Amino acid sequence: MSPIRNLVALGKMLWPTLMLCVWLGWPDIINAGNGSEGAAKATADIARERAVDDVELWFPVGESFEYRLQWGVLSVGTAWMETEWEEIDGRRLLVIRGGARTGRIVERVYPIENHVVAVVDPQTFLPLSYRQRVREGRRRRDETTIFHHDKGYADYTCHRKGETEKIEIGNDTRDLLTLFYVIRRDGMQVGETATFQVLVDDDVYDLTLTAQKFERISLPEHGRVRGLRIEPTAKFGEVFVRRGRMWGWLSDDDRRVCMQLSAKLPVAGVHAVLVDVKGPGKDRWVD
Repeated sequence: MSPIRNLVALGKMLWPTLMLCVWLGWPDIINAGNGSEGAAKATADIARERAVDDVELWFPVGESFEYRLQWGVLSVGTAWMETEWEEIDGRRLLVIRGGARTGRIVERVYPIENHVVAVVDPQTFLPLSYRQRVREGRRRRDETTIFHHDKGYADYTCHRKGETEKIEIGNDTRDLLTLFYVIRRDGMQVGETATFQVLVDDDVYDLTLTAQKFERISLPEHGRVRGLRIEPTAKFGEVFVRRGRMWGWLSDDDRRVCMQLSAKLPVAGVHAVLVDVKGPGKDRWVD
C-alpha cells in the first residue's frame, strides 16, 4: 500500500478513536447558528422543570485533558475534553466539551475535525442536550439531540437536512460524552462487566464494558501510572472499531483519569495518549 493510501486509511480509522475520546467543542457551540439557538432554548425549558440546587460532583469542574493521537510512533493529531459550569436561562448547568482534529500530515489527505458538547443536569447527571459537528474527509455532519427522559424520548435533529425525529429512550439513556464521566464516578473491578444504553446519532445501542486487568501506562508528563484496562464492545459501526478491538485505561486513583485509548485495527494501531491535565485540584495530575 502506498504512503498516501496508508494515510487515507489512517484517517478513516481515526474516526472511531476520536469519537470514543469524546472530544472538543467550540466555546460558543451552544449559542452558535444553524439550529443551535433552538437547542439552547429546549435545553433551558427542560432545565426549568427540574430543581435548581447545586450538587458536588466527583470530579473538579474546570479540569481539562489533552491527548496526543498516534499511529504507531507517528503523531497524527490532538484530542481534548473539558468541563465548566454555565448559566443557561437562570440555571447552573454542567457543560462537557470534547473534540479532536488531525495534524498537518493527515490533514492534507483526509482531514478530520470533531466538535461535541453535552449539557448535563448536575443533579441526575443525565444529558439535557448533545450537539456534534463533524468534518470527516468530504463528509459534514451537524446534529443536535434534546433528551426528554421523563417522557421517554429524544428529539434528534439533522441540521444539514433540516429534519427532526423522535427516538424512544430509556430512563438512563446517555450520550457517549456523558457516559464517560459516569464511568469515572462508578469505577469498575477487575472481571466486572457493565452494560449501558447509549444514543449514537439517531439510534440507541447497548454498550458493554469489561474490566480486564491493571497495567502500567507510560505517560510523557507523568511517568508510568497504574491503570485499569477496560474493553468496550457494541454493535454499531461508526463509533467503535468494525474489524478490530479497542481498550481504554483509567488511572487507579479517585479521579480515574482516562490515560490512554488504543485501537488495534487491521492496518495499524491508533492511540490517544494523555499529555496534559489542567484545572483545579492538587494531586499527582495537577501541581
